[in-house]
Amino acid sequence: MSRRKKKQGRPTTSNRVWILPEPNEKLDARKLSRAFLALALHQAADEAEAEQEHTEKPASGDHDESA
Repeated sequence: MSRRKKKQGRPTTSNRVWILPEPNEKLDARKLSRAFLALALHQAADEAEAEQEHTEKPASGDHDESA
């Protein structure tokens, strides 16, 4: 006997979904650029912090300094 996998979610042939465009106000380039800059600075700070934590932690495992 072959078991069929239980299908989850909406079938691919479903016709009950409509995507409607939503009108958008004119984009403010300055606001958008500030948001991207803030995101880039935040990501750079996170990467720097992760790298600093990685270099500060002593390597655990085979190297035992007490021996």
